Amino acid sequence: MMNHPTKHLTSQTMLVEKRRFHPWLFLAAFVALLAAGYFFQGSTANAQGTIPAVETRLIGPIDDMTNDLWHVAGVPVTITAETRIDDRVGAPAVGKWARVTGHGDGSGGLVAARIKVLPPLPFVRLRGVLDDLTTSAVVIDGITLGRTATTQVVGNPQPGDYVEARAAIQTDGSLLAVQVRKRGPDDGVPDDDPTPVQPGKVELRGVVQDLPANGFQGQWLVSGIPVNVDANTQVSERVGPILVGSWVKVEGTATGDGGINAQEVKSIHTSTLHKLAGALTSMSDTDVVVENIVIARTTATQIKGNPQPGQRVEIKAALQADGTLVAVSV
Repeated sequence: MMNHPTKHLTSQTMLVEKRRFHPWLFLAAFVALLAAGYFFQGSTANAQGTIPAVETRLIGPIDDMTNDLWHVAGVPVTITAETRIDDRVGAPAVGKWARVTGHGDGSGGLVAARIKVLPPLPFVRLRGVLDDLTTSAVVIDGITLGRTATTQVVGNPQPGDYVEARAAIQTDGSLLAVQVRKRGPDDGVPDDDPTPVQPGKVELRGVVQDLPANGFQGQWLVSGIPVNVDANTQVSERVGPILVGSWVKVEGTATGDGGINAQEVKSIHTSTLHKLAGALTSMSDTDVVVENIVIARTTATQIKGNPQPGQRVEIKAALQADGTLVAVSV
């Protein structure tokens, strides 16, 4: 058995013991301070101060332009020396569509950071932080849109959420929300319509009034509209045989003189209204023209969303006894 020397503690020895460095005590103290955020409190505050505010994005037609103030879909847009304008799609001009990215000015307008000309879309788009949502209004970053019982609200958005609204321009120039959807600022969904207007592309749903004598190739008459079918046209009779009186869906390109060159024709179930979709050519008190296909208009025709030439529209129409179509709604 080993004998350990006895250690006699004197006042001087105790003082040395107290001054001895204990690394584990220093480490424990550092960890405690780290957990409390002591060392990083100042840098965290600075970092939070540099986080940029969420941007607001507006897509709509340019109503008017001056050097420092534009109106896009009725919304005032302030142009500054820092505003960058992308004109790769075309130079901005009144009547063209543009995407404005910036921040609310506090009085219902935007201060533009970036502007890009875009092809026309079916609806005005507004993305930003939701300020308020009532039964009659949607307020996004200080910009007010009207709301009615038909406005679709998706995702239960609350004030403070990032949302996108699709809106229609009313006859008085105001915006009426068609849909309000909760979403993320950078959720990967593009601002631009994923299916923008393609000039010449049309879709028709209607009843077959006439067919070629032998086979399908040749000119058909569908809801009063001439439809050209050739060897390249895909014809599907999955729902039922295509005969005079059958309902069909036609997809193709406009001929430019009131007809359609069909790329695909397929039988569909019977409907009550005929439909024509494509880019709006013009609209008057007596007719609506889509890709030079003329549909009659009356005082009873409903016009929704103040459609403008170049925008994609859908016409629901009734077939008259004389074989012509009269628009029920646009």
